[in-house]
Amino acid sequence: MALKYKGFDFIGFIGVCLSAYGIFQNNENNLLLAGWFAALLLWIGHIIDSLLSYNLHSKREQEIDKLKILNDKLNKTISSLQVELNTSKRTIENQQYMITQMYQNNETSYQPIPRQTN
Repeated sequence: MALKYKGFDFIGFIGVCLSAYGIFQNNENNLLLAGWFAALLLWIGHIIDSLLSYNLHSKREQEIDKLKILNDKLNKTISSLQVELNTSKRTIENQQYMITQMYQNNETSYQPIPRQTN
């Protein structure tokens, strides 16, 4: 399983550090510059994160489509094997019935017939 890119969090952390540095310097121009730079870094991080997430999503969708096709093929194979199994089962049942009937007919046909005496 691929890990999702965490660029948004990392770049956000850099932006917060720059803002804190601007506050620490207590210079309004540096503070304003650091704030704009932090916002720019967050925006760039968001774009990078969105592109990478979309790329991962596209790859997942392709894999899901492949798995759906494979699943359909396997379902068709299972269905055809079930049909063959049911057909074979009926054939075996019919053969067992015929063997039973033939065996019963043989038993009744070879019974000795008592002689008739007058």
